[in-house]
Amino acid sequence: MMAIHLSFRGLAWLWFSSVIRQLADQEDSNNAGIGSTPSPLPFLTTDGFEMIHQVNFLSHVFVTLSFLPSLAKAEQPRILCTTSCYHYKGKFSIANWNGQPGDKDVLGYYQNNKLNLQIWLTEFQRRVLQHEQYKHITINGFHPGYVNSGIWTLAGAETSWIAWFLQAFLQLLAFFIAITPQQGLVVIFHRQLYSR
Repeated sequence: MMAIHLSFRGLAWLWFSSVIRQLADQEDSNNAGIGSTPSPLPFLTTDGFEMIHQVNFLSHVFVTLSFLPSLAKAEQPRILCTTSCYHYKGKFSIANWNGQPGDKDVLGYYQNNKLNLQIWLTEFQRRVLQHEQYKHITINGFHPGYVNSGIWTLAGAETSWIAWFLQAFLQLLAFFIAITPQQGLVVIFHRQLYSR
């Protein structure tokens, strides 16, 4: 399946077997995300998935589905996934689900995968509501804000003046108007602690 399949399986095993399980059984929070890859072209992992697609979408789905049976046993379980307002710029395309050879729109991969995640969360919520054992699960996608993190480091900035300029512009913009990663975490913690 996925090259990181074993580490996710290990995480799921730790979830089910640890003392932390008693505290974490109520919630699954997914916050993985990358903005670019080591290449300006589609960068495939060893298992054949485009890297941004695997990290920003497939990993959320895999972890969520792995934890679903445990979450279903809780009284008021929730699934929280970090999305992005960039999903508004995404294009839903099954034909280009995993990137195409020669496709140079790496920023589009981020936007498209955030859109895919939001669509999946909406459809997943609809489907869990149809099953007695899962209908008490609440699923949320949320945008933590414009965060000044390493996500604004773009592939190819060392070799392309256009990528360098875009990266410099995004990082300058982030410096002046973005929130810090710690402030971005406040949104996640608030959702976890106060939205019951």
